Amino acid sequence: MPRRQLVIEIPALGAIDRNRGGIGRQLAEALRNAISRGELAAGERLPSTRALAESLGLSRGTVTEAYEQLMAEGCLDAQPGASTKVPAVRAVFSTELLVLTPTRTMLDSPRA
Repeated sequence: MPRRQLVIEIPALGAIDRNRGGIGRQLAEALRNAISRGELAAGERLPSTRALAESLGLSRGTVTEAYEQLMAEGCLDAQPGASTKVPAVRAVFSTELLVLTPTRTMLDSPRA
């Protein structure tokens, strides 16, 4: 039986800076960016939290935190007993501020 690969390569992740803190946030940001750039394609399976944690030298809790954040944002999809995947259709959230300006309504118009 072939041995499981110990190092998971996701080139888009880049380096995690342990001195910067917020390792879970850094991992979530790196995965989010890889998804938005198409480096992790729709339907692509991600490694299990255990395998990715071992590969990156992180705790499983840190990887789980990043996966859960991305699932809450709609960037990842996971079902119990199934692998975590990049969803085929992803919700798009804008970080731009929506500014509403008043417009004339029927209430503003002069009564006849």
